[in-house]
Amino acid sequence: MQMSDCKSKLAISSGGYVDYYDHHFCSRINTNEHWKRNNRMFPARAECFSSMQSAGVITAEYDTVKGMCDRLVGEELDERKLVVYTDELSHQGFGKELMTARDALKSNPHLLCSAYYAPSSGVAISLRELAVGNRMFLMKFTSDNDWRSNVNTTDAQTLLEITECPNHGWAVSKIPALMRKYRSPIFAIDYVYDNVACINRACDMNLAPGMRGCGLEEMLPAREAAACIEEAYWRLKSGSFC
Repeated sequence: MQMSDCKSKLAISSGGYVDYYDHHFCSRINTNEHWKRNNRMFPARAECFSSMQSAGVITAEYDTVKGMCDRLVGEELDERKLVVYTDELSHQGFGKELMTARDALKSNPHLLCSAYYAPSSGVAISLRELAVGNRMFLMKFTSDNDWRSNVNTTDAQTLLEITECPNHGWAVSKIPALMRKYRSPIFAIDYVYDNVACINRACDMNLAPGMRGCGLEEMLPAREAAACIEEAYWRLKSGSFC
């Protein structure tokens, strides 16, 4: 990796991917302080839902398949679809299957699942609230040919930087608590829209969200992104991040 001649005292011990701001951190041989950014080591899915709910974030309805199906009657078992987590440690669209409640009950009654909120347009859409240090952005992902918006994504956009957000309906004020809990200087929460309740519901959180290729570079250049991350890293370590 090509490194810039910056004054960073932090290196990235990166597992899984390279992002657009990486070259503004110092070489690992020049420091003993490593930020362990790893998109392969996330909390299990059940913990993700529990942590978000504990922080006050409205999540997708979730339970074991049997627990979810116990609340359904008659034709609902065939009409309702569930997202069944075949691997709770997988993220980024992997380790989950979409099936009817009846099929899920037959094949995977004890696995974790969440309700499926079908988009009214028929096109998979999710929104992401991304925190880079103390700066936050709203992103949108679309897939025309998969039920998961982050698989075969056909459009990825950074819509805006979230600055003042009274009555925004998002979890902006909740994310810092989750960043402190997991000591993560970057963080993301993904949402799908519940057309019945008319609210956005969190369906996943991410401690190592990839940022390039979504238009973020124009709003947050690489050097600024690295500076935000490094400042948050040190403040999280000292306990002064808020």
